[in-house]
Amino acid sequence: MCGMRTIKNPIKYSETFRNAVKKAYPNNQRINKLLGINSYDIGMLLDTSGYQCSTPSIPVETIIEYLEHEDYTPLLQMAKEKLHDAELIKLKRDVYHMWDGEVYSD
Repeated sequence: MCGMRTIKNPIKYSETFRNAVKKAYPNNQRINKLLGINSYDIGMLLDTSGYQCSTPSIPVETIIEYLEHEDYTPLLQMAKEKLHDAELIKLKRDVYHMWDGEVYSD
């Protein structure tokens, strides 16, 4: 049997959490508005269950094509973008798990 979790009352988000949310979602006005009023509902917007679980990758065919033509700059740029995407996904997952600790007392 699953028990109901206890929501903190009142919810008051920590500065650490606020800063992490702003870093992960810098331009999301809706999230920032909910953060400003300490809304529980922010968790629904932070849920990262839809994000892919693995690091985004560059197709092998693309890597081979660029290496065969000794065209390293675009390949390096793609790799940097994929790394950034993976770091952002991890940050958003971490923020969601932080939210859990911010709103539940158990």
